[in-house]
Amino acid sequence: VRTTALGASAAQRRDGLLGAALDTCYLALAIAPSDPAIHLALAGLYLDRGWRVSAVDKIILLGRLADLTDDEATHDRLAMLVAERLSDEPRLAARYG
Repeated sequence: VRTTALGASAAQRRDGLLGAALDTCYLALAIAPSDPAIHLALAGLYLDRGWRVSAVDKIILLGRLADLTDDEATHDRLAMLVAERLSDEPRLAARYG
């Protein structure tokens, strides 16, 4: 279900249906609330919508979750997202800058 939801959300995003993509991610969270891929997708969607503060908050919280689970792969993906889209964000610079 997780893979299907993420695929559907990505397709909706490509088609410019950002609201639907967000809804799909939120539905996926009901099934897998701590899945980092879903939270990363949400952070990207927040940025697409112009919700920078929410995206940064999401990244900070996901980084804390990754710390708790020693998930370096998630940290690597967060670092890529920050480098691509939030390189000027002071709250993320110390960790991912």
